[in-house]
Amino acid sequence: MLRICLIVGLLVGTDRVGAHPTSPNDAIRAPIIAELRIQSDGMRLELEIADDETEAFADLLTANPQGKLREFCERKWIIEDDDDNPFLADRVEVTRRAKVARDPITGQPMGILGGKQPMVNVITLHYPLRERLPQITLTPPRRNDGTIPPIGLVVVHETVPVNDFDFFAYRETVRLDWNDPWYSRVRSPRLKRYYETPVGVFVYVDAREIQIEVIVRLQALLAATPIASNPLPGAGDVVSMDRSQLQRLLADRLAGNLPVTMDGRTVIPQLDQFQWLRLSLSRLDLLDATAPLQRETDLIGAIFVAPFDRTPKEFQLRWNLFGETISKVKGVVNNAAVPSTLTPDQPELRWQNPNPPGASDVTELPAVILPPTWSLPVPTLICAVLLLRWAVRRPQPEQRTRHWIRLGIVLLVGILLVPFGRVAIRDPWTPPTPITDADAAAIIRERLLDVYHAFDFRSEEAIYDTLARSVSGDLLRQTYLEIKRTLDNQTQGARARVKALDLLSATATPLPDGVGFQARCRWSVRVAMNHWGHTHERTNQYDAELMVRPIDGEWKLVGLKILDEIIPEPPAPPPLPPGAVPAPAARSRENLP
Repeated sequence: MLRICLIVGLLVGTDRVGAHPTSPNDAIRAPIIAELRIQSDGMRLELEIADDETEAFADLLTANPQGKLREFCERKWIIEDDDDNPFLADRVEVTRRAKVARDPITGQPMGILGGKQPMVNVITLHYPLRERLPQITLTPPRRNDGTIPPIGLVVVHETVPVNDFDFFAYRETVRLDWNDPWYSRVRSPRLKRYYETPVGVFVYVDAREIQIEVIVRLQALLAATPIASNPLPGAGDVVSMDRSQLQRLLADRLAGNLPVTMDGRTVIPQLDQFQWLRLSLSRLDLLDATAPLQRETDLIGAIFVAPFDRTPKEFQLRWNLFGETISKVKGVVNNAAVPSTLTPDQPELRWQNPNPPGASDVTELPAVILPPTWSLPVPTLICAVLLLRWAVRRPQPEQRTRHWIRLGIVLLVGILLVPFGRVAIRDPWTPPTPITDADAAAIIRERLLDVYHAFDFRSEEAIYDTLARSVSGDLLRQTYLEIKRTLDNQTQGARARVKALDLLSATATPLPDGVGFQARCRWSVRVAMNHWGHTHERTNQYDAELMVRPIDGEWKLVGLKILDEIIPEPPAPPPLPPGAVPAPAARSRENLP
């Protein structure tokens, strides 16, 4: 079963629910990590400083940091109000500890890993706030030569992250929305949060279905739902209504306000997944079933699917849930670089099939050429043996007539039975036609793709029928059961799709009976998992022996033995040069609303 698990695991191994970057974030590797938390009664700035980047913080890394605190706040790390007056910290704490490990993509703290992490200097400053200011301005410190050291920064207002973890290399203004911290923003687009709008609709047109992912802030959806007119039970920001009841209400509310048309035909998408999510720094976390819901930071993720037999020429989705808390919706189809913005005046998200009508990627496989055979009529051969046996006998004179009658009957029966009971045997003198490595590669590639594309279907019958076209014997049953088991165990909602399969090498050897071939192959598979508005991609490489036979006129896999599985490590980004001012981290969607 391991031979199947390795292939199936590539497709359905779940990734964590992460933020939009899919490669390591250089800001996480910065020698200085800054986390600024803004509350109604004060601000808390925690700085984690590597030993080789202490120059800009030397005033506080002394035996008496309190004596240099005012100068540091006015000339080094400057936080100003809207009148350009610097805030003065009233308390500073300086310690040493192991560096906090952070997720290499999102920046989410993973805890202190002790000896596995280097020791760093930690400076924590506390700033009092006497009023709720509309904005603050941050200025990074400089070294003695005037350069800005590499700093990774995240700002959190109340409990809501204002920006995704990124480099802090310029003077930045943070606009604070005290009525709803969700809308607090860094003015510059260099530091922004991916999940900014309260609603995002992400559409993926796959091989067999259209998948619609909807991410909605809980507070916004509650306000746009009739149940919001009756205050939900709960203290403060916590929603304590029965979770399953609330889920049904919200799911029905979404389903009834997402009309979809394909090629002019109205389609009702079916709810496939419903998940409770929480915004945490630069990613979405799945909520535990027992965790209380919070209007401010929690979201719901709903996945709807609309299957089809043929890829539509056009697709249209209309968002009907606009109101005071939902004035615009971000819409993205197939990871488009520039998203659409849906508004009450333009509520429709459209997609046109870029492929011309009738376009097909069907590959013609080499014809099945069976080895030369002899077709032997078994009943006739039996009659021939009997005929020869009786023909050599010498009957008595009085039995000759009966003897010849018997021989004639056997001969006649043998002739009449020539079309019946025929058995094909291989021609022992004619060698089978060898299959070329190129033909073997074409056959294997298509059959492997068929196995992977079984995941494009949701019904068990469709999965089995797809596999049966490419796999036979015990391998068919094992593959089907493993796919079914793994799909049944999916919890994250992400469905993997094969984007590319490259057959790197294939060396074919005819089977001893001349019917089919065995091949030593290496191939790589690139798989994309679209989930909550972003894409995770990974590529695995396999080394395997496959057995292929012609069955019912079609080439089919009948044996598979995985010899090796290679998961390439992503190349590490080069280290930041000393004294360099890092550029802001690149984004895949720089102009998101």
